[in-house]
Amino acid sequence: MRICAAIFDIQIPSASSLKEKRRQIKGLIDSLRSNLNVSAGEVGYQDKWQRAAVGVVWISITSQGEDSYLSRMHNLISSRNEIVLLGVERAEY
Repeated sequence: MRICAAIFDIQIPSASSLKEKRRQIKGLIDSLRSNLNVSAGEVGYQDKWQRAAVGVVWISITSQGEDSYLSRMHNLISSRNEIVLLGVERAEY
C-alpha cells in the first residue's frame, strides 16, 4: 500500500479578487473530493489572486493505481476552462 501525494500548481487568469479565486478553488477541491474520493486542500499562494497550489493525498495499492488516479486528477483539472494547470509535483510514501 502506498500513500500518494501531489501538488498541482494552477493559475486562474479570470480571477480579479481573492474571493473569486477562492470560489474557483473551492469548486475544484469539491469536485476532486466527490469524483475521486481524495483528500484535497489549498496549500500555497493563498495571498495571490490568480495563482494557487492544491495539495491532494490518496492511498493506492499499486503503482498503476497511483498513475491512474494522477491521470484522472490531471484530466479533471484540465477540463475546467477557468483553470490553467502549470505543473504537478508528486511524491509517494
